[in-house]
Amino acid sequence: MLPFRLALPGAVCILTILLLGSSAASAASVAKEAVMDDIRQYIEQYAPAKRIKKISLSRPGLHVKCKDPRHLIHIRNATRKHLYLNYTLRCPSGETAQLEATAVVDTMVKRIVVLRTIGKEERLGPKDVGVRMDVDTGSKEYLRSRDEAVGKFAAQKLRKGKAIKYYQLHPEYLVRKRHNVKMVYEKGAVHIELMGLALQNGTKGEEVKVKNVSSGKILHCKVIGAKTVGCVQ
Repeated sequence: MLPFRLALPGAVCILTILLLGSSAASAASVAKEAVMDDIRQYIEQYAPAKRIKKISLSRPGLHVKCKDPRHLIHIRNATRKHLYLNYTLRCPSGETAQLEATAVVDTMVKRIVVLRTIGKEERLGPKDVGVRMDVDTGSKEYLRSRDEAVGKFAAQKLRKGKAIKYYQLHPEYLVRKRHNVKMVYEKGAVHIELMGLALQNGTKGEEVKVKNVSSGKILHCKVIGAKTVGCVQ
């Protein structure tokens, strides 16, 4: 296996491959298969989130007039589906030969998945979710961290093994839409409690719309506890 040395000049990523072995040391040419092997090793070692599907070269190989050229791999540009690279042979004298390579890749990202089927409105615990590497489709709707799932409630049934999307979970609502709540008015020594109807879901500290059952008036109130909101007239 070829040993690698990685240098990072600024934002440029250069791989120097020090060739060992009788065949590499005695030749000034590198065939297509060897170039592709070097590129594959580089991507696997220094871009582990990329899964190679195909590598294509602009030339079938390289040749220089020196015995022990250095082999340099330089990433020109990278996207979610492609890596664009330069592969260069460089002699001690300064002579170089170069080809361009394109690697078609899948970019892998973390996905948070359910480890068992979760019923609607069931709370997710630490043992209910796991991490899996999936192909990145560019979607931003999937959870990226277990912390985003643990303690949340399923807004719908979640099937075992499926990646979780943000809209499929909700936090613990202390106040629920279309449920009765206690409306608390406090001003100085005055403390009044009335019956209200929540028009929105709400977590602690959130402001929600509540309808005063007696007057029919709609107020903006803050969730202060389970089925309880604080209102100001």
